[in-house]
Amino acid sequence: MPAKYRELIGLAVAANIKCPYCQLFHTGTAKLHGASDEEQAELYFLASFTARWSSMLHAQHYDYDQFAKELAKIAEHLHK
Repeated sequence: MPAKYRELIGLAVAANIKCPYCQLFHTGTAKLHGASDEEQAELYFLASFTARWSSMLHAQHYDYDQFAKELAKIAEHLHK
């Protein structure tokens, strides 16, 4: 895996666990390996989007098996 993507993944994890030390480290190393400000902005959006949907699904006690079926249908549709 290219270093840039490894550090962007680290930054996404750091954003979700809300660790300022990890965020500072991975922001710097991602930039060092060529990540642009736009890529980091997109990463923060995706990280927050993931956390938000996870919270919503848990709060609603959404049925896991139903979610898996719906996700499979979406994947099947997108694969066409």
